[in-house]
Parts: sequence; C-alpha cells; structure tokens
Amino acid sequence: MVEANDSSWTCEACGAPMQWESIDDAYGERWLGMCECGHLRAFRGAEPAKCLADPLRAFLLGPTSEIREPSPPWIRVFDVSRRFPWRADWRHYSEVCPACGQRVVFETGAGVARRARVYGRLCLACGWTSAERLHAPGVSETPLTGTEWAPPCPAVIRLRDGVFARPHPPSRTIDSGM
Repeated sequence: MVEANDSSWTCEACGAPMQWESIDDAYGERWLGMCECGHLRAFRGAEPAKCLADPLRAFLLGPTSEIREPSPPWIRVFDVSRRFPWRADWRHYSEVCPACGQRVVFETGAGVARRARVYGRLCLACGWTSAERLHAPGVSETPLTGTEWAPPCPAVIRLRDGVFARPHPPSRTIDSGM
C-alpha cells in the first residue's frame, strides 16, 4: 500500500491520511483509499477528482460492475443436483404448481437418505417443494410441502437431504447409432 501525504488524499470523515492501493487491468486503472476509521474512497486513474459511489465494488469489479442478484436457492439446488457427482434425474411434472399456478414443476426420485428413497417435486418459479420418504413399495411418509428456503422448512430440508444424500450413478442412455 502507498500512503498519500498530500492533504487532498486524506480521509473525508476524520482527516487522517489514507492508505492507497491500485489495480490496472482491462477496465483501466482504479484506486482505493482506506482509512483507519473505515472510510473508503475510490476513483479511476484518469479522473482522480471524481469519487465513485460504491468504492469497494468499483475498485474490485471495474466501472461496469453490475453485480447480478444470485439465483434463488431452489434454482441453485436444482442446477447443482443435476451435475456430477449427484446427477439427480429431474423430470418435468405435468401438473401446475399448487402455490403459484405455473407449469414449471419438476420431480425426482432422489437419492437415499436415512435408508429411505426421497421423492420430491420442486417448482422453479416460486420454490414450492413437496418431499416424501419412500421406505418400501407402498410404505411412505406423509409428503411435506413448503416454500421457505431461508431458513429452510422441513420439506426443503427433506428434499435437499435426498438429492445430496449420496451421488447417483451415471444415467445410462442407449446409443441409437446416430
């Protein structure tokens, strides 16, 4: 870090000298000043008089630093559970979601959790979840339903336990010769 001695490089909040760090990348040169009091100041190398509104974001991500909102947790569970090593076999469910009325419900006979197969449904529009444990043919627990993902409701916990319980074997497909 470089300490600035010029009075124009002092903290606007407390007047103490700031320590400065720079990045020079494809987005150009950027500077971030940090004070012991916690105040931050950032500017682009070509425009030192123009302070940036969100100093840390502008410094770390550059001038076009649009941070996308994270996808909802149910989308992340759906996406990650389909990949190696879990490979949950999600299939479209033809009925509408009982919570939002959309036709984007998927179902899976997920992995084995606590010695029972978990069967679940998940709406990709609103996060509605239904999950039940199947112990043996014709022996199952009452399905749990819910939409709370943070903190997770019992239905969400059961669904996550099922899809992330243990890795699924790879799906076998028949080669059609094409």
